[in-house]
Amino acid sequence: MYGKMMPRADGTVFKLPAPRNFRVNSDGLEGHSELQRFLQQCDSLDDILRHVYTKDLQKIRMPLSFSKLLRLRLGDHLRFMVAHNERHLLQAHRVLGQAPAVT
Repeated sequence: MYGKMMPRADGTVFKLPAPRNFRVNSDGLEGHSELQRFLQQCDSLDDILRHVYTKDLQKIRMPLSFSKLLRLRLGDHLRFMVAHNERHLLQAHRVLGQAPAVT
Protein backbone atom coordinates (compact mmCIF):
# COMPACT_ATOMS: atom_id res chain seq x y z
CA MET A 1 0.00 0.00 0.00
CA TYR A 2 2.89 2.35 0.79
CA GLY A 3 4.36 1.82 -2.67
CA LYS A 4 1.15 3.07 -4.28
CA MET A 5 0.86 6.03 -1.91
CA MET A 6 4.42 7.37 -2.12
CA PRO A 7 5.06 9.85 -4.95
CA ARG A 8 7.54 8.68 -7.59
CA ALA A 9 10.96 10.31 -7.98
CA ASP A 10 9.68 12.40 -10.91
CA GLY A 11 6.86 13.85 -8.77
CA THR A 12 4.05 11.85 -10.35
CA VAL A 13 1.62 9.88 -8.22
CA PHE A 14 -0.51 6.80 -8.63
CA LYS A 15 -4.06 8.13 -8.60
CA LEU A 16 -6.00 6.84 -5.62
CA PRO A 17 -9.57 8.01 -5.09
CA ALA A 18 -10.35 9.11 -1.55
CA PRO A 19 -13.04 7.14 0.28
CA ARG A 20 -16.38 8.97 0.07
CA ASN A 21 -16.49 9.94 3.71
CA PHE A 22 -13.04 11.60 3.36
CA ARG A 23 -13.79 13.70 0.29
CA VAL A 24 -13.85 17.43 0.97
CA ASN A 25 -15.90 20.02 -0.87
CA SER A 26 -13.32 22.70 -1.62
CA ASP A 27 -15.90 25.46 -2.17
CA GLY A 28 -15.94 26.58 1.48
CA LEU A 29 -12.22 26.18 2.17
CA GLU A 30 -10.00 29.15 2.95
CA GLY A 31 -6.38 28.63 1.93
CA HIS A 32 -4.64 30.28 4.87
CA SER A 33 -6.59 28.40 7.56
CA GLU A 34 -6.17 25.10 5.71
CA LEU A 35 -2.42 25.67 5.43
CA GLN A 36 -2.24 26.42 9.18
CA ARG A 37 -4.18 23.23 9.90
CA PHE A 38 -1.86 21.19 7.68
CA LEU A 39 1.22 22.66 9.36
CA GLN A 40 -0.18 21.86 12.81
CA GLN A 41 -0.78 18.27 11.69
CA CYS A 42 2.80 18.10 10.36
CA ASP A 43 4.08 19.34 13.74
CA SER A 44 2.04 16.66 15.49
CA LEU A 45 3.41 13.98 13.18
CA ASP A 46 6.93 15.27 13.80
CA ASP A 47 6.37 14.97 17.57
CA ILE A 48 5.10 11.42 17.14
CA LEU A 49 8.08 10.45 14.99
CA ARG A 50 10.48 11.85 17.61
CA HIS A 51 8.91 9.81 20.41
CA VAL A 52 8.25 6.57 18.56
CA TYR A 53 11.87 5.40 18.41
CA THR A 54 11.42 3.69 21.80
CA LYS A 55 8.50 1.58 20.51
CA ASP A 56 8.41 -1.71 18.63
CA LEU A 57 7.09 -0.59 15.23
CA GLN A 58 6.48 -4.19 14.14
CA LYS A 59 4.52 -5.25 17.20
CA ILE A 60 2.09 -2.35 17.72
CA ARG A 61 -0.91 -2.48 15.39
CA MET A 62 -3.36 0.36 14.72
CA PRO A 63 -6.74 0.46 12.97
CA LEU A 64 -7.03 2.52 9.82
CA SER A 65 -9.15 5.65 10.03
CA PHE A 66 -11.42 4.49 7.21
CA SER A 67 -11.75 0.86 8.32
CA LYS A 68 -11.75 -0.26 11.93
CA LEU A 69 -11.41 -3.87 10.76
CA LEU A 70 -8.05 -3.38 9.02
CA ARG A 71 -5.06 -2.90 11.29
CA LEU A 72 -1.58 -1.85 10.19
CA ARG A 73 1.69 -2.10 12.05
CA LEU A 74 2.67 1.24 13.57
CA GLY A 75 5.71 1.55 11.29
CA ASP A 76 3.58 0.97 8.17
CA HIS A 77 0.97 3.41 9.42
CA LEU A 78 3.60 6.13 9.93
CA ARG A 79 5.09 5.49 6.47
CA PHE A 80 1.58 5.79 5.02
CA MET A 81 1.07 9.13 6.81
CA VAL A 82 4.39 10.55 5.57
CA ALA A 83 3.61 9.48 1.99
CA HIS A 84 0.12 11.00 2.30
CA ASN A 85 1.62 14.32 3.41
CA GLU A 86 4.08 14.26 0.51
CA ARG A 87 1.15 13.83 -1.87
CA HIS A 88 -0.54 16.87 -0.32
CA LEU A 89 2.63 18.93 -0.75
CA LEU A 90 2.85 17.96 -4.43
CA GLN A 91 -0.82 18.84 -4.81
CA ALA A 92 -0.18 22.27 -3.25
CA HIS A 93 2.75 22.87 -5.63
CA ARG A 94 0.52 22.03 -8.60
CA VAL A 95 -2.19 24.40 -7.35
CA LEU A 96 0.32 27.21 -6.81
CA GLY A 97 1.63 26.71 -10.33
CA GLN A 98 -1.92 27.19 -11.66
CA ALA A 99 -2.77 30.16 -9.47
CA PRO A 100 -2.85 33.59 -11.12
CA ALA A 101 -0.09 35.99 -10.10
CA VAL A 102 -1.05 38.40 -7.31
CA THR A 103 -0.32 42.03 -8.14
